[in-house]
Amino acid sequence: MVAEAVRSVQKSYGLLATGILNPATLAAIRKPRCGVPDVLARYALSGTKWAKNDLTYRLESLTSHLTETEAREAIRDAFRVWSDYTPLTFTAVPSGRADIIIKFSTGDHQDGSPFDGRFDFHTGRGLRLAHAFQPPRDSNTYYIDGDTHFDADELWTLNSPEGTNLFQVAVHEFGHALGLSHTPVPGTIMFPAYIYKDNPCMHPDDKMAIQSLYGKDEKPNPIIPECSPLPDRCRRPEFDAVFQFRGELFFLKDVYFFRINQRNNRVSGPDPITHFWSGLPNKIDAAYERIHDGKLIFFSGNLFWLFEGVLPEPGYPQPISRFGLPVDSVDAALPWRPSGKTYFFKDEYYWRYDELKGEIDPGFPRPITVWRGLPTHIDAAFEATEDGHVYVFKGQHYWKYSETRYRVVRGYPRETSDGWMGC
Repeated sequence: MVAEAVRSVQKSYGLLATGILNPATLAAIRKPRCGVPDVLARYALSGTKWAKNDLTYRLESLTSHLTETEAREAIRDAFRVWSDYTPLTFTAVPSGRADIIIKFSTGDHQDGSPFDGRFDFHTGRGLRLAHAFQPPRDSNTYYIDGDTHFDADELWTLNSPEGTNLFQVAVHEFGHALGLSHTPVPGTIMFPAYIYKDNPCMHPDDKMAIQSLYGKDEKPNPIIPECSPLPDRCRRPEFDAVFQFRGELFFLKDVYFFRINQRNNRVSGPDPITHFWSGLPNKIDAAYERIHDGKLIFFSGNLFWLFEGVLPEPGYPQPISRFGLPVDSVDAALPWRPSGKTYFFKDEYYWRYDELKGEIDPGFPRPITVWRGLPTHIDAAFEATEDGHVYVFKGQHYWKYSETRYRVVRGYPRETSDGWMGC
């Protein structure tokens, strides 16, 4: 029974359905989410749609965390996400009857789906942020169909990863109000968990789903653009960062990652980075798992973030100057077990950092040419604990470096797609 329940959760969040309560599943369970039950499909429809394209809505109550103007604009823009890709129109009415009633409520608000308030220590959010009801099954049933409710206890915000972003949650909930169900595809609007996005976009699954209900009418200059194509691991890929974490390899590209299980070399992904690590920026320069405590550090520009597993440590991001690095970004970070220290690479140079002392070792930086056979301006590096080699990535190629001979192994570089991506 327990294993089957875990499998159900894993399917909902697009995870491998093993039935084992692993760290990825625990991270998914802890994420705040929509209160609408899951229907599992590549893109899922609730079975109903509005019989007309011109819909009205009324904002019945407000949140105390935003001005009335801010809340109304966020709601208006959230509806526009769907009207920009379909013939749908949405008109606000100040009073009287409307197709979709929107309100902020607390606790048990008499619709059978009570809210839980803002209680989670790590996120500052509840687990149920909002919910919406599907469209009416016929023109005579309008009681609560399409209505959308938000938990008034949440800290609703705009244009910020802090609190809960009203615009992004509203886009998701209005998807339900229009007839869409949840999808287990990470990165979609209709994914069940709340994951803040710096630059939200229209995923192909969401677009196909809404257009299958209401037809296609794509407007110029949509409020959110279509998502960029997913990275293809077999088309001469280039990666921003590579690191080991709990026996798995993570290859980061833009806002996505590929994951390699080192026991069976199974490659999965691409999945959004924020699926595991919320609050990170869109571009990661480097990442590594600290040797002495297993915590993860991510670098982007002149800032770094610290995570305990998938949970962000409070007080971050912080400037990379905390490491004593005289640069505004790093190309790669390499924890090296033979020395117990971490190596940072930037352009033609590298620095050796003593994690326990919290300082750069004397005599650094040094030229990367000290590592015989390695290129400069690298993209990523990690040490493989299984075979005792360092792997360095640049562009579409990688180099294998011997820790005993202190030079690149003969026959390298090779193409990353062939050596790592199972292509």
